[in-house]
Amino acid sequence: MQNSHKISSLQLFILLLLARVMHTMIYYHGDEGVGLWMMPPVLAVTAIEAVIAIPVVKLANSGESVTSALGSRLGKAAAICYSAFFIYILSGTMSYFAEFMHSEFWRVGAPAVVILILCAAAGYCAYLGIEPVARAASVVAVAFFTLFIAMALVSEAGFDSLNFEPLRNSDAPNMLNMFVQDLSSSWWLPMLAALSPHLGGNAVKTAASYLISKLLLIELLMFLLIGALGDFVRVIGYPILALGAYARTDFIRHFDAVNMFVWSLNCVIVGAVYLFIASRGISPKTKPGRIASVVVVSAVAAAGGITSYYLNIDYRSDTAYIIKLLGIVVLGVILPAVCLLAKRFRLKKEESRCECSRRYEC
Repeated sequence: MQNSHKISSLQLFILLLLARVMHTMIYYHGDEGVGLWMMPPVLAVTAIEAVIAIPVVKLANSGESVTSALGSRLGKAAAICYSAFFIYILSGTMSYFAEFMHSEFWRVGAPAVVILILCAAAGYCAYLGIEPVARAASVVAVAFFTLFIAMALVSEAGFDSLNFEPLRNSDAPNMLNMFVQDLSSSWWLPMLAALSPHLGGNAVKTAASYLISKLLLIELLMFLLIGALGDFVRVIGYPILALGAYARTDFIRHFDAVNMFVWSLNCVIVGAVYLFIASRGISPKTKPGRIASVVVVSAVAAAGGITSYYLNIDYRSDTAYIIKLLGIVVLGVILPAVCLLAKRFRLKKEESRCECSRRYEC
């Protein structure tokens, strides 16, 4: 196994961005309308993320992780919390991805089979280590963005500026809902905290690149949806999928197999990152123990995804938003800040100890 290998700032940036892309892929807009009110909340959330990311970025650049900074007992408890959080996120991802596959590509297989296959593939990738996953992520990112750009360029939908209606007071509830949804998808912060020991580059570059790219990607997608498609998004339900519905060419219009392949690859890559983080929280030092930990978290995530799908558990409810926001704030903001304060306290303690030693020698 090669889990100890480092990944570059660019590779970690791609992993974080693909995780956000995965969330956007399976986002179901449903019967909600579209309008200019969708764009300001994303900008506001990005500005907030840039501020609250300071502790985790500083911790990642210091070369220390949350688990090592907190010590053996507290560090182990924190690692288990990271495991539980990302198993929860992966369970929801698998549930919604299975729902998407069943509604758009129902001939592929039963939702339970889809979840089991994807979790098995993601678990194997997680076993190989974060470095191979990061290398594969670069290829998947190129494939996705090539497909995304192609869909946007060949769309025959006419751009209508009348779709950009001025903001009204009645848009405030929709804006607040969009703000909460976007903020509760900021689990790149716990991801950065969990993957910081494997980062061989500059965390500032990773965070800045991610925030800028995420903002441009989401705002561009919303701009296209509002201006070119308008309320047609309600018919398709999935915003990214709606882009391909107005394509001029047969290849893009009938790109179901290509779309399913690329989306499935991204699901495996992102799932592998989540399982890698989750398995590290319970991973013993022995090789059989590491294998067992990956198998366990993969099985739990698969069981969670299948159960969520068939019991129709809503990961977009108020309760789900609270769980995700708590995980993001505690694991991605508070714990890194506590670790930085603890590290500063240790340094001051060592400095005072050195001063006492020098005085004693004098």
